[in-house]
Amino acid sequence: MKKYNLVFILLICISSCREVDLSSDNSDLAPWSGYEAISENAKFENDVRDITMLVYPRVGELSLFNYDPTSNPQWKTLQDNVAFQLPNNFNTNASGELKRINITSLIQIVGRVRATQWETIGPIEKKILKLEASLSKELRLNVYEHFLCWQLLDFNELKCSLTPGDDTSSEPVVYEGSCNGFKRNFKKQFVNLTDENEEVFSILFDKCKSIEKGPKKERKELKNQMKYAKDVRVDTKGVITQLLQKAKSSIGKSFIFTAGTTESPVEISCKQYVKKEDQKWVPTDFLLSLINSSDKNMYIKVRDYCLANGRSSKFDLHSEFKFGEFNRSIEKLRLYIDFDLKNKTGFHEYSIDNGKIRNISFIQEAQGHFMMSFEIITDEITVRFEKVNVTDQEKHDLRLRGDMYVTRTNGIVDKGVFSMEVSKSVD
Repeated sequence: MKKYNLVFILLICISSCREVDLSSDNSDLAPWSGYEAISENAKFENDVRDITMLVYPRVGELSLFNYDPTSNPQWKTLQDNVAFQLPNNFNTNASGELKRINITSLIQIVGRVRATQWETIGPIEKKILKLEASLSKELRLNVYEHFLCWQLLDFNELKCSLTPGDDTSSEPVVYEGSCNGFKRNFKKQFVNLTDENEEVFSILFDKCKSIEKGPKKERKELKNQMKYAKDVRVDTKGVITQLLQKAKSSIGKSFIFTAGTTESPVEISCKQYVKKEDQKWVPTDFLLSLINSSDKNMYIKVRDYCLANGRSSKFDLHSEFKFGEFNRSIEKLRLYIDFDLKNKTGFHEYSIDNGKIRNISFIQEAQGHFMMSFEIITDEITVRFEKVNVTDQEKHDLRLRGDMYVTRTNGIVDKGVFSMEVSKSVD
């Protein structure tokens, strides 16, 4: 179990505890030690791994807020992953000033814990990928290439011959996957097999299982370690999510916005988007109307996937981020966000393409680090992202972290915190 030594004020402050000035320059948002400027040659995935968008409640809003986050079962996970004793309960009768200190401190602690867990997840993912690539290569050379599939041209589905001929494809298909999948494909796809073929396959299958067994224990251990770290990230974020959802119920406005990422994808069901006509999948009128909306790119993806896979299928949408040439500009920024708006519920696309993301600035500072700013326009709120540090580190990959300002319809501006994580590409 990995714990992170945090130097923060205790969550339950004594009466002399000083209020955090959220309008001042936040040193905690500066790049952490060890972070590097973005290399021109660095390569990153396009899908965003994680996004956090939180708004700090105001002192005056918290006077009647009496939720105790230690009542959340996920609190234990947080306690198990910090190196000091967290309180067993919160003083719900404290002043609004002290409640805000507790909330902002808790947000920072959770952020550090989640970042620390990625220090475990990132290297493990890379180890698993390298292990699986090595295994795949070994299986291909020692097993799969000995049973090549020469596709028979007279069949609509994939059927194979063990030898090439006039009625087969000019290039063979080499199976890729697990040994059990190899066995299923052999029984289903190969035709005109002899007893000798069956015997050779049986020997190869045993060899396949023996090779596959080698790294099985190591992969299982690595996956268990990764699952634990991912569960910690989910549970600790859950502490903050529930806290700010309770604040919304008590105060009457949103303090947390949700985004579709690879860790928390937006799940799309095709049921309402396609229907069957003349044995073909066609878009419903509802889907056609959405394709003309500001979420056009989002629903083109929905259309293409659902038409290809049918009404009963589902798929995930992830926010996207992509650098331009030499990682010195922003080529793509497409975020699927639920801003919890009154008149526009659910996830919607906010992107450079549809004009909902504007005024992007991406500059390199004197010390070599990059700073980014941009704003998102909705029908009800405007969200500005400022002093967003764009940094890279071996253990954390690409990380964007900075201030967020939410201007509401009544003109009030609330301050919060924004972070976004993108994984490095694995060669």
